[in-house]
Amino acid sequence: MMILIFDSDCPMCNNTVRYIAKKNEQKNLFFCSQFSEVGEELLTKFNSKHLAEGSIVLIEQDQAYFKSEAIRRVLLHMNGWKWVGMMMKPIPLILRDTVYSFIAQRRKSFMRSSKAACDLPDPSIRTQFL
Repeated sequence: MMILIFDSDCPMCNNTVRYIAKKNEQKNLFFCSQFSEVGEELLTKFNSKHLAEGSIVLIEQDQAYFKSEAIRRVLLHMNGWKWVGMMMKPIPLILRDTVYSFIAQRRKSFMRSSKAACDLPDPSIRTQFL
């Protein structure tokens, strides 16, 4: 089981998580807000609360992955996106994380017109949210 911890206050993050949930046909990926009780417990367990600010966190096989490595590993489990995850591997982590951080710092301004509070996920993916 994999758990993706994300910023639920960010419309771009919410939309991305919904897209990932729909493309994850194996349903082996679960999601939780970094502000939820479960999210806070996991971040504390992996001593990564300070790293979660401005980053998604993927918990996979009892290990935490951050930023672009979390994205790359998620892509490997998404229909139609596995090849992108494979193509990212040879790119140096520092370069991938620089691009990730550039987008993460601006993520809330990319979707200014979106609602601050997002709707609940549709029933077909709701069971994937913790």
